[in-house]
Amino acid sequence: MTTKCHECAEEFEYFEPDPNMGLNKYLFIPRYCESCFDKQTEKVRQDIIIAKKEKLENDFWNEVPKELFHDTSIGRLNAIIVSTINSWKHGPKGLGMMGKSG
Repeated sequence: MTTKCHECAEEFEYFEPDPNMGLNKYLFIPRYCESCFDKQTEKVRQDIIIAKKEKLENDFWNEVPKELFHDTSIGRLNAIIVSTINSWKHGPKGLGMMGKSG
């Protein structure tokens, strides 16, 4: 059977169930051609990765005692340190900072 992709509007073929297998009705009709499906899948995967990263970052900073760092002005920090902190990836290697507070 053929249908039209909801993303690129190209017609594409999709699997037609074999009535001898007891599948004489479609469970669903695909919305995307294979190429657009792969793009959509990758977009969803990236969105999930970003959401997980943001959650980890928020969880980390919400655990830091507020009186220590939540009111720190980024403008008062060394730009190289800020860049290093912002590029840090959550993982088995932690991040530590030392210096004067305030």
